[in-house]
Amino acid sequence: MTSEAAKDSGPLSSIEAPVMGILSKVPLSQVPMWGKAYFQPMETFAANRKDANFGPVAINLMLIGLVAWASFSIASVISSGLSLSTGAALAVLLVLFPISMVIGMFISSGITFVLAKIFGGKGGFMEQTFALTLVYGGFTVFAFPFQALSSVPILGFILGLVTFAIGIYNLYNHYLIIKGVHSLTTWKAIAVVVIPIIIALVAMVVFLAIFAAIIGGLIGGAIMAKGMGAFPPAM
Repeated sequence: MTSEAAKDSGPLSSIEAPVMGILSKVPLSQVPMWGKAYFQPMETFAANRKDANFGPVAINLMLIGLVAWASFSIASVISSGLSLSTGAALAVLLVLFPISMVIGMFISSGITFVLAKIFGGKGGFMEQTFALTLVYGGFTVFAFPFQALSSVPILGFILGLVTFAIGIYNLYNHYLIIKGVHSLTTWKAIAVVVIPIIIALVAMVVFLAIFAAIIGGLIGGAIMAKGMGAFPPAM
């Protein structure tokens, strides 16, 4: 790896070479590409730009879904063992994970694309979606061992923090992709990345508040009904 490549990898440049050495031995050709995208998102996108159309994007997303399914399956077996019901559920999820990955990415990329255009973005939808797919693939690969062992008692909490850190860094990759693909300024790119997160957090808080109010009302009603039942009926 050249010094220029190391510089492009930012704070992760020191671990890029050994990690890529491991990933290069994985027989699935997309895995090294995803790993490279996690270290050098825009450079990897530029090198594979010809694949920025629906077919390659969908294939990458389905494969990412299979990797995510594998880590989830390992964690499930560690947690509850391999029973008939667990096996049946995992068999169903083997189909659902890739499908939901494709649908979820296109929806989230669509929202991001609209925001990018509002802020003056110049890139295309499939270019953006392909680039985001690459960096999400990198996150999935790097998080794989930590998510697979996340159900191990005590150790699982620590590994969960590592997975969280990998995801947080991938937000930086997300920012680099949005800024590079759409030729946006720093603050506009940050806004495109942060706004959906804020909206999601606000929606979650509102949902939890509504849910708590409903549960509180049901509990309060049950207590009042029980209290009224303690009095004899009026004659």
